[in-house]
Amino acid sequence: MDVLKQMQKLALFQGVPAEKLKALAERALYRTYKASEMLVGETDPARTFYVVATGQVKLYKISAEGKEQTLNLLGPGESFGMCTAFAIDSFPANVMALGESGIFQ
Repeated sequence: MDVLKQMQKLALFQGVPAEKLKALAERALYRTYKASEMLVGETDPARTFYVVATGQVKLYKISAEGKEQTLNLLGPGESFGMCTAFAIDSFPANVMALGESGIFQ
């Protein structure tokens, strides 16, 4: 997987100077998730932000009654987990891959 080439394809990174994008790509982790695989849970520590490279993920919460509420569906080029910038302790939602998905973190 050429992380730099994948990042260059995403609108989120358009306009980022080449040397800065290369530095980001060198630090980024890329992982694939299978359908229904959890990326992060709402009690997990908030340590990084994520960018969907391929596929689709669902952000959702589970109510006290056990009902699932979908908060957002995200696809390629969309990010989540920006809450890490606000120094919160845990992630505010669950995130699950809806199909095979490639994620940068």
